[in-house]
Amino acid sequence: WYWAFTYPNVSESFELHVPICKAVRLNMRSNDVLHSFYVPAFRAKQDVIPGRVNVLWFRPILEGQYTLFCTEYCGDNHSEMMAKVEVHSEESFQKKLVELNKHPESPVAHGEWLYERKGCKGCHSLDPTKVVIGPSFAGAWNIEFDTSAGQKVKFDDAYFIESLESPQAKMKPEFVKASQMPSYKGRLKPNEVDALKAMLKALEDGQITQEERDAIPAPTEGQVPAAEQTGATASN
Repeated sequence: WYWAFTYPNVSESFELHVPICKAVRLNMRSNDVLHSFYVPAFRAKQDVIPGRVNVLWFRPILEGQYTLFCTEYCGDNHSEMMAKVEVHSEESFQKKLVELNKHPESPVAHGEWLYERKGCKGCHSLDPTKVVIGPSFAGAWNIEFDTSAGQKVKFDDAYFIESLESPQAKMKPEFVKASQMPSYKGRLKPNEVDALKAMLKALEDGQITQEERDAIPAPTEGQVPAAEQTGATASN
């Protein structure tokens, strides 16, 4: 249950950052069920509907941090479907965009950076003992398992690409009912796919070092360029 925001030339984020005193346009859609975007401080509310794009305009006039809520019951974790909205001065906003769009150089650290910002973390943990919604990524690489259709599959490069593009194609039986993952086809650059694979392989080998973790910018989880046009997506 999360909100995601995409802007021209900036990666997807899970917080909304906007500049003060500029009109902001949100083009909103849902990947699954009916949601409703609501920021009480802005008196801004709009339904977010599957298969359709709804538009919302607002013009923030006070700097600060605000809370975005979903006000349409959307399932078990509806009450947790919140996000931070931050209104910046123009100078602060431009700095934030640069900061949030700069990823670590190491492929493994870049993979963790993407994991924090592309929606992976909302469903997949990095802890072998913890299940969020989907299976944990810890130790998943190179593991063989039986799918819900009875096929034997190995978690390798081919399976990873197929699962990004067609998430419901080959699933573990215990996660069939939980799987509402949208397709990531066309949403990741080739170097981003490679970085995520590097992270998964490092998790298998236990090779993610503290140095690589320290190189990852703290996940404020936002990024957006703005006053012009923003895409907002709701998912559970």
